[in-house]
Amino acid sequence: MGVVRLMNYKPGDKVKIKTWEEMKEEFGVFTSQKININDHLCCFNRTMDEVINKLQTNRVLTIKEIIEEKKEVPQKQLKICEHYIMKEMVWNKKQEENTGDKEKYRWTDNMIEASVEEPIPILSRFDLLDL
Repeated sequence: MGVVRLMNYKPGDKVKIKTWEEMKEEFGVFTSQKININDHLCCFNRTMDEVINKLQTNRVLTIKEIIEEKKEVPQKQLKICEHYIMKEMVWNKKQEENTGDKEKYRWTDNMIEASVEEPIPILSRFDLLDL
């Protein structure tokens, strides 16, 4: 039997990431630079927000893969967290060698505003004549 994923999106999906202000309003601020999501299992930080804005993709990212991560929570319980890795935010090879980690930012469903569908091109009657 395969692994049952609880994530709302799949690799290849384009999703729009919420803004710092939207997440701050929804979850509150843990520190001036960090918003805790999912009971401290992951966080959204100012740097993530700044990097998204620099990409000039209108906050739309493409899911590259889903990864599992084991984390110990305060009650000494082990929780398995699933995160998205975004295609546009993958580290380069040198960063991976320096840190031992191939991905810097991890994303969850709570950070995603909505799925974004690719627009279907509208053909004019003149385009149809060329077919």
